[in-house]
Amino acid sequence: MNNKYLEAYSKRINKMNLYISICVIIILSCFFNLQVLPHPDLKEVVTNHGYIQKTIIGNRGKIIDRNENELAVTINRYKFFVNTIDQFDQEKIISLFCDTFNKSEEYYQQKLSKKSKYVVLEKNASYKQAKAILEQIRETKGLWCEKKPNRLYKYNNLASQTVGYINENNDGMLGIEKSFNYLLMGDSTEVEFRKGAKGKYFDYNNDDYDYLNGHTIQLTIDIELQRILQEELIQAVEATNALGANGIIVNPYSGEILALASIPDFNPNHYNQYDFKSFNNAVISDLYEPGSTMKIIPVSMRLESETYNPLDSIYCENGIYQLSSGKKLRDHDEGYGFLTLEDILVHSSNIGISKISDSFNDIDIYKKLKRFGFGSRTYLPLSNEMDGKIRTIKEWSKTSKDYITIGQELSITNIQLAMSYCVIANGGFLIQPHIIKDISKNNENKYKSNKKTIRRVLNRDIAYSILDMLKKVVDKGTAESINLKGYNIAGKTGTAQKYKNGDYSNHIATFASIFPSNNPNYVMIVSIDEPVYGKHWSNLSAVPASREIIKRMLINDKEFHKKTIKSIIENNKEPIQTKETILSKSAQMHKAQTFPDFKGKTLKESLKIANKAGIILKPEGISGTVKKQSIYPGTRIKPNMTCVVTMGT
Repeated sequence: MNNKYLEAYSKRINKMNLYISICVIIILSCFFNLQVLPHPDLKEVVTNHGYIQKTIIGNRGKIIDRNENELAVTINRYKFFVNTIDQFDQEKIISLFCDTFNKSEEYYQQKLSKKSKYVVLEKNASYKQAKAILEQIRETKGLWCEKKPNRLYKYNNLASQTVGYINENNDGMLGIEKSFNYLLMGDSTEVEFRKGAKGKYFDYNNDDYDYLNGHTIQLTIDIELQRILQEELIQAVEATNALGANGIIVNPYSGEILALASIPDFNPNHYNQYDFKSFNNAVISDLYEPGSTMKIIPVSMRLESETYNPLDSIYCENGIYQLSSGKKLRDHDEGYGFLTLEDILVHSSNIGISKISDSFNDIDIYKKLKRFGFGSRTYLPLSNEMDGKIRTIKEWSKTSKDYITIGQELSITNIQLAMSYCVIANGGFLIQPHIIKDISKNNENKYKSNKKTIRRVLNRDIAYSILDMLKKVVDKGTAESINLKGYNIAGKTGTAQKYKNGDYSNHIATFASIFPSNNPNYVMIVSIDEPVYGKHWSNLSAVPASREIIKRMLINDKEFHKKTIKSIIENNKEPIQTKETILSKSAQMHKAQTFPDFKGKTLKESLKIANKAGIILKPEGISGTVKKQSIYPGTRIKPNMTCVVTMGT
């Protein structure tokens, strides 16, 4: 009996073992099938759940100055958030953020108490701020991070119109950022990210993607020269109550632009806070009638003439000259008698220049203007450069050449004026200006700028003769106020009325300088736009601004001879003006001063005296000398005094 039960029990056990064995074989077969045999469809399913494809985009390329100072760079900003609907390590997250951002536990507890898939704890954090959290983010359950590139302009307003800015879509909108947008933008690639144990995706290859970054563009700009130029233009605008100002500094031999500035300017880090006028690069975009800075053109033509004799003199009609049209041309002050060619330029005689132009035909003058580069763009890689305007010869009147040669009836840009003065400084060559020094990517040079000579404009001897004349303009002529004892400067003033709203009103004052004149390193143009009347003459606005720029450049020039610097500083005791000293200068001048006697003086002489004394002068008439003045000489000067002077002959 017992044997029957035992036999039956054994059969059941054997059957169970058989079933188990079969199940094990089936399971092992399934494992073999899944793990060993290829299954593309299943692999795709696993991949879709365990991996994700992401597009990696390289950072926007850098913009640097000639000395490799970073002007525009891309930095990462970090946003940290938590999905509070899922599980998260609240205690660790609060501890991390309190230590990093120095905020209370209650602040983060309140944020984390909200139920949402996207609770932002911190945003716009720099890498320095976020570093401690980033190092622990993989081990912190429920904490997520988003990284967003952010463009940083390290020097704020400096060279802002040249460097430009990018919008929220990472597109260049102005300056180099716009012109070279296609090179600065980073490349992209597809990268496979793997899902980690805690559900977060990470780049398991840990690759370095710097090779995707955009090109690095090196400018010819020297940011320290840019700082000097821009700061002094701001001072000049404030001191003369002007509408604006602009300036450029160029190497006359290479054509490299070392500084380029327009006031008003803007901060590209906050570009949306500025008026549209702040984005204008006036050096290349603003057209104006230049005035007397153009007088180098007829002077150069006279020097080239076979009949020129340096001992010859021209009668300048004592200040009033009637043209063939019946119009009268006037000189400054009381005018001049006989002047040599050199003296005509030194004293900026309009009548002398007009008589020089009479010895040339319209075609010759037109061709010379074009050879100097006027009426043509320089093709700098910056938006909105203007051609300038020289009317065709058919449109010239009988007296057009008389006015064109003194800087009227044509319009130019200051980049054109700068390159024309480079012709004088470098011995007669018109050269191509450039602002790009080098373009590279991944330490490999892609472009390197070279000097480009467009054409020879003047014989070397003639160019240097004009340079000598321009030196005398500074020594004893209209730019005498710029004279820095111990340092040679050549230059030419220009004061012209602006054609605005269909009429000539207000003024633009310009000074073109070459320094040092004995061995030129720089050509500089400074223009003050609509300075207050009384300071509208170039020698009272653009020249003083240029003087301060040059003085600061010399003090900061490490290679300049120490003895020369010492001599200049000793002979020019006035400190470099800051905003505060300029604003307080007027008050200091009023101290213990009495009102001057203007009677018998010309308007220009009177304005010069009034400017130094801080007096506002309102003239009645412009010719002759002062016959009456509304405030008695010897009266104690008070701030903002206004004196009416009556002019007469």
